[in-house]
Amino acid sequence: GSVVLATLNGTLTVSQTVSANGSGNVLLAAAGATADVLVSALATSSTGNITVIAERDVTQTAVGDLTVNGGTIDVEALNGSVNMFDGAVAQSAGGAIRYRAKLDVAIGGLNAGSGQVAIEADRSVIDNGDTDKDVSASAVRISAGNAIGSGNALDLAVTTVAAQAGSGGIYLVDDNDITVGSVT
Repeated sequence: GSVVLATLNGTLTVSQTVSANGSGNVLLAAAGATADVLVSALATSSTGNITVIAERDVTQTAVGDLTVNGGTIDVEALNGSVNMFDGAVAQSAGGAIRYRAKLDVAIGGLNAGSGQVAIEADRSVIDNGDTDKDVSASAVRISAGNAIGSGNALDLAVTTVAAQAGSGGIYLVDDNDITVGSVT
């Protein structure tokens, strides 16, 4: 069944595996002005969806992976940043992955397989390490108010990319052929 873990006014720390068997969904949520979600253990669903939402910051440590098999992964920091440590992975096996932050999104590894990825940050999208490919998907849409991959280009394995950034610029590197186009 589904798993819902939420705080009304505080930080949620996941230090043991959270698993929704079958098609159950996983919701990890922290409310309150200083509320964060810290994922330092696996969160998984066989075919359901995973949603992680924090009023302030979402952090995935190197062992704080999010995995689904065809479902979606949606991670959002409403008033802060999303910070994936180097080695942290979100893997959907064909489902869509979306990471969104009011401030910055620091990427470890987003692997949607044949699915699509969307990354949105009001400030910058940052490569937070090289253990994993930053984005592996059929297509990726990246939007940042300032910069994408500044200082360390985002490493991609995608077919189509759509990107928009402010004065900080866009820095992307792909393994193979790539098409600049629109991604819905």
